[in-house]
Amino acid sequence: MTTVRVVLVSCSGLLGGLIRETLAALPEVRVVRDLPGGGRRLARAVRWWRPDVVVWPLEDDRVLAGRPELFGAPRPTSVLTVRPDGDRGAVWRLRPQHTVLAALTPGSLAEAVLEAAR
Repeated sequence: MTTVRVVLVSCSGLLGGLIRETLAALPEVRVVRDLPGGGRRLARAVRWWRPDVVVWPLEDDRVLAGRPELFGAPRPTSVLTVRPDGDRGAVWRLRPQHTVLAALTPGSLAEAVLEAAR
């Protein structure tokens, strides 16, 4: 079984708890870093921890379009964004590809993390 390495960013409160609980139930997922905020710390964490997926609650995920350093070094990383209201999300990849997700549930979140790692 391949392990999916995940970095969590600003996953706090009820939504953060639901994200952690959902991922903890997946034996193939390992959260390698839990960051309180993005910025330079996130770019360094992506280079150091080499995650397959970054999960990041963002109100406006279009800011990722200007952050190529999060997606490719030293290997491809997908960023799964979740709206802070927990209703919607999206997967960003360096390809570049932006896939809007349907209404988020623990099941669809789990599926999106595993799909983003592929």
